[in-house]
Amino acid sequence: MPDLRFAKMHSGGNDFVVIDAVRQQLPQDFPAKKIASRRRGIGCDQILILTRPPKGTKADFGYRILNADGGEVGQCGNGARCAHAFLRRKKMARSRRLRLRTTTSEIVTEDAGRRGIVRAYLGKPEFAPEKIPLRRKKEQLWYSASGAEGGMHLPGRFAALSLGNPHAVFMAEADDIAAAGEALNDRRKLFPEGANAGFCRAEKGGIYLRVYERGAGETPSCGSAAVAAAVVLIRGGGAKSPVR
Repeated sequence: MPDLRFAKMHSGGNDFVVIDAVRQQLPQDFPAKKIASRRRGIGCDQILILTRPPKGTKADFGYRILNADGGEVGQCGNGARCAHAFLRRKKMARSRRLRLRTTTSEIVTEDAGRRGIVRAYLGKPEFAPEKIPLRRKKEQLWYSASGAEGGMHLPGRFAALSLGNPHAVFMAEADDIAAAGEALNDRRKLFPEGANAGFCRAEKGGIYLRVYERGAGETPSCGSAAVAAAVVLIRGGGAKSPVR
C-alpha cells in the first residue's frame, strides 16, 4: 500500500484516524480493519475519510465513516466535530460553518466561539420503524424484545430511533454490555442493519451513559448516542433540554 498521511484525533475519548482523500488518493483495496487494529495498526474506533462533495449536493465535503470492523456507517457526531476541526486546521475550509455529506445524512458543523470548540447538528431524528430500520410494524415509544430476538441479554424495554444511524436506548444499565450489544448486532433479529446501544442511568442534572457501538464495541463516548439518549429522555417526559 502507498504511504498515506493521516491525523489521529479524539472527541470525548472516541478516537479516530482522519484521512484527507481530497489531496491524496486512497488505494483501491483500502485496509480499514488493519488500520483500526489497536495491536497491529494505528488503532481507532472509526476511520474518517474526507472527500470532495458528492455531485448534486450542496455539501462542502464528503465524509465517509468506517467502523473498526471495516463496515461503513452513515453518522458519527464526535467524528463530525473532528472532521470539521481537521478541515479548519489544515486550511482546507475557510468557512466557520460546513456541510458534510455521509451515505445517509447531511451534517452541519460550525466553530462554536471558543478556540477549538466545534458544534455539530445531526439532523432530525426518525422514529418510524422502516426509517430506523427496526423489525416492527407499528411505531411505539417503547419496545420489548422476545427471547428469540436476544431479549434475555437486554436490560428491559428500549426506545428506537435513527439519527442517520440506528439507535436503541435503554433506561437501565446492562449487566454485560458486550452481550447486550452483540444480541442486537450479531443476531440482527431486531435491527437488520445493527444498532448502537445506549444504556442510561438517570442522575441529578443529566444522565450517565454507556454505549456499545455496532462494528466497534463499547467506546468511551458516542456523539450520536448521546443525542439519541437525550431525545428519548425529553420525548418520554423525564427531562428538559438541555440534557447533560
